[in-house]
Amino acid sequence: STGNDRINDPLSLNRAKSVCDFLKGHGVSPERMKYEGRGSHEPVATNATSEGKRKNRRVEVYILPSQQMIDEAKAGTLK
Repeated sequence: STGNDRINDPLSLNRAKSVCDFLKGHGVSPERMKYEGRGSHEPVATNATSEGKRKNRRVEVYILPSQQMIDEAKAGTLK
């Protein structure tokens, strides 16, 4: 990242929230999602290069199963 954490942490949080809002708008239940901003705290690449900085501006998405999905999977009836 180029800026400091005071700048980058809110940017990271807003990026993650935007993705959750998009998914919610496309039918994913908000109860199955949460979002967190990582800022510069968990880079996947070096921030010494433009390419590395680009890779670190990312959103990782994990959508959790609902309780109904879990129950159907256990019963072998999940579609």
